[in-house]
Amino acid sequence: SAWPLSSAPGFISTSRSPVVVLVTLSPTSVGVVVHADVPVPVPASTLFATGVEALIPSLASSASMASLASVCCVACGVVPLLSAVAALGLLNADSAVFFTTPRREPMTTNRRPYVLCHMVCSVDGRIWGSRWRPKANVVPNLFERLHDQMGGGSWLCGRVTAQEFAKGTEPQYPPSDQVFPRENWFAQRDAKAWGIFLDGKGKAVWARKDIGGDPILVVLTEAVPDRHLAGLRADGVSYIFAGTTEIDLAAALETLNRELGIERILLEGGGGANGALLRAGLIDELSLVISPAIDGSSGAPTVFNSGDVDLGPAPIESMTLTSHEVLDGGAVWLRYRLSAAAS
Repeated sequence: SAWPLSSAPGFISTSRSPVVVLVTLSPTSVGVVVHADVPVPVPASTLFATGVEALIPSLASSASMASLASVCCVACGVVPLLSAVAALGLLNADSAVFFTTPRREPMTTNRRPYVLCHMVCSVDGRIWGSRWRPKANVVPNLFERLHDQMGGGSWLCGRVTAQEFAKGTEPQYPPSDQVFPRENWFAQRDAKAWGIFLDGKGKAVWARKDIGGDPILVVLTEAVPDRHLAGLRADGVSYIFAGTTEIDLAAALETLNRELGIERILLEGGGGANGALLRAGLIDELSLVISPAIDGSSGAPTVFNSGDVDLGPAPIESMTLTSHEVLDGGAVWLRYRLSAAAS
């Protein structure tokens, strides 16, 4: 999605008159910003079918601009646009700024990763797919396919999901005489993507070090026993500390950015973890797929859970739809930009 010009990553203004910025909105859509206005979605197929020669003049006309002093492409990776636009005589080549690096999310404050919550749910907001009916409407591997389509990368889940992935057969790690400092420990640092889990009390006995090739990292509190730390080290599972008895989610995210350089995390449930980060004002974007199926009962968790306690309205200041798409089988994929209310 698009950013205001003032916060566009690497944006450089060399012009003395209005600027047009082309920004990738999705693999099939390009957003066009004139001045600092709201992006106007233009399908990528239209952009390349009609050519820049047709697109730029139409924008200039619609914006009532006689000429364009500069055209900037942010993260769209379309090098030929520079020569094509320059050939139109609409601008000087040296007044155009093009960025061909991969699309990056806007940087968040305090150097924490950008958090994109990605979930698939039923029409009534439940997330246990095994309960949905009709079964014929449940698309296999839809969640994973869209995860990859959005670029993959490091992902984060809560304790319940951690115990589902863990392969240990005992309820806890065996006793240990070793005493460990409450300091971050990494079995490795060079992973392309991490599987990150919130496990403040140290409940998951892993008996594995990775999931699908992504090394496991757990977020702990200082209250975990030494036997658990010994077990994690023996399994080759990395860990960081964030909080004394309860997980400080903001601190955990900042540590992941500082120690491992993680700039984006896909938050992928369960509902408790999603709800906790929502309440902490740490979710920047929501990718929600609504499947054409119904749970129909109150036993399953929802996309955002807060337990049995009514915590009041979610602390969200704004929620802006950035894209929507109807997928095969009738599922609807919605993406929203979230802004947390000031604390």
